[in-house]
Amino acid sequence: MYSAHGGSSIRGSSLCRPRGLSQASPRCGCAMRALARLSAPLLALGALVVAAAAQEAFPACVEEGIVYRHEGRHGVFADVSHFGTMGCWNEDCTYSDKFRSHSMGLCARACAAVDGCGFWSYGTQPQDGGWMCYLRKGGTARQELLEFYSGTSACGPPPLRPATVALLTSELGLLRDCMYGGSSVCPRPRRAVRTWKFAIEYMGLATAGQVEAGMRGSIEQIASDTAEFAIRLDEDFPAILENNHRVAAALKSFLTETSRVEGGVDLSDDSLPLPMRGLLCGDQSCYQD
Repeated sequence: MYSAHGGSSIRGSSLCRPRGLSQASPRCGCAMRALARLSAPLLALGALVVAAAAQEAFPACVEEGIVYRHEGRHGVFADVSHFGTMGCWNEDCTYSDKFRSHSMGLCARACAAVDGCGFWSYGTQPQDGGWMCYLRKGGTARQELLEFYSGTSACGPPPLRPATVALLTSELGLLRDCMYGGSSVCPRPRRAVRTWKFAIEYMGLATAGQVEAGMRGSIEQIASDTAEFAIRLDEDFPAILENNHRVAAALKSFLTETSRVEGGVDLSDDSLPLPMRGLLCGDQSCYQD
């Protein structure tokens, strides 16, 4: 029952109110037991809050010289092609527990995004041919190894903020250069289309439940048109991209204001998607060229 003073009260609790230093009435037993039942989950919640606070921010939370091994049971096999396109198991990045990565932060982002990933390791060995990211379910196969860095799924860069991603990507000058298809200023139009798909995906995330149905319909329409166009890249290039620019322009004020609320982003973070770093998406991934 909610009290008039803004707190909660327990019916009949006045029976337990001590007078001076006298003991509480024996009749208060059930009320005291109720309080005990309430205190246990509150203490547990407090422990979780303390544990969360103890988790240091990235990269201070990273363990240097530690690797989490697969050992036949700890690998998390998933579609990691969103983050990497090389160094995958059986050369198939749509089903792999590893990929080649230019950034420790990107490895941490991948673990946070992949269901079932509890730990990540980033490092290099002579047989790898480069820096690798490994995704793991559990942390029991933990070993010391130079040139490796590891963390939990909670140890990573700040999550991407949808409005900020959508705004920076749709405002990318290289997309304007590719308005009319391949040319000397747009030598790779397919990358421009992939970048638009990425921008539109985040427009959808940023506007979910926030804009009118008509605008949501426009976003869904350009998403569908761009996805279909990406397959064929025909003469409709200017029309498709012009529609994308128009929807982005109509959303600019909303995205700008929402981005301001989301807070700033460190654009020097090398784990950010390529469009947030001023580049078009790669041929297969928007994180790696």
